[in-house]
Amino acid sequence: MHLNEVLKRAADIIEKYPERFEFVSTLIPEGEHDCGTPGCALGWIGAVHPKRPATNDCENTVPQLLEPGLSAINFYGRMDRLAFGWRSNPRICAAGLRKYADAFHPVEEEKTPLRVNQTGLVATG
Repeated sequence: MHLNEVLKRAADIIEKYPERFEFVSTLIPEGEHDCGTPGCALGWIGAVHPKRPATNDCENTVPQLLEPGLSAINFYGRMDRLAFGWRSNPRICAAGLRKYADAFHPVEEEKTPLRVNQTGLVATG
C-alpha cells in the first residue's frame, strides 16, 4: 500500500468516526472496528499502515513509517502549515492528512506509453 493511500485511509476513518479522533491520544487504535479507542492522526496512520508498529507509542514510531528521520514534531509542523486547526477538529485533520499525502507522498503519475507515429518515429502521449 502506497503511503498516499495509508494517509488517505486514516483521513477516511477520522472523517467517518470524528468522535474517535483525539489529538492528545498517544495510542495506536486496533483498527476501524475496535472497541472505540480514540487515536490522534499519527495513531490512525499507525493503525492502517501495513507495517503497524509493535509498540503502541505512536509519537515515536509512526513518523518513521512515513519518512526516515521524521519526528512527531516535524509531522505536526507540516500539518499546522497545511491545515490550521487540525489538532482540535477532526474534519480539518482529515482534510489536512489528504493534503499531506499529496504534498509529501504523491502517487507517481502513470507513464505515457511510447507509440510509433505515422512517420515511423517513436512518440509519447
